[in-house]
Amino acid sequence: MGGTKPSDVCDTGQPLGEPLTGHTGFVLSVAFSPDGQRIASAGADGTVRLWDVEASPHLLCDKLIGNMSHKQWQEEISADIPYVTLCPDLPIAPD
Repeated sequence: MGGTKPSDVCDTGQPLGEPLTGHTGFVLSVAFSPDGQRIASAGADGTVRLWDVEASPHLLCDKLIGNMSHKQWQEEISADIPYVTLCPDLPIAPD
């Protein structure tokens, strides 16, 4: 299996922020809204929660080691939304 793993872009060991609490079971999926202002999380408890993002891209980029690959963007964000390099000083992960 090839492709980009989440650890290719965020395996620094540093938390990206405070833990998001509210689900009563495991969190199965997390995604940013296309505008980057909210996070949606889906839990094993059958709920979806929306969270306002309180961090700037600068704060996030300081904790990452690279940008998403183009393939990861298409799979995780959308093939219909043009690719955006969120952290210009970091490399783009290979596909």
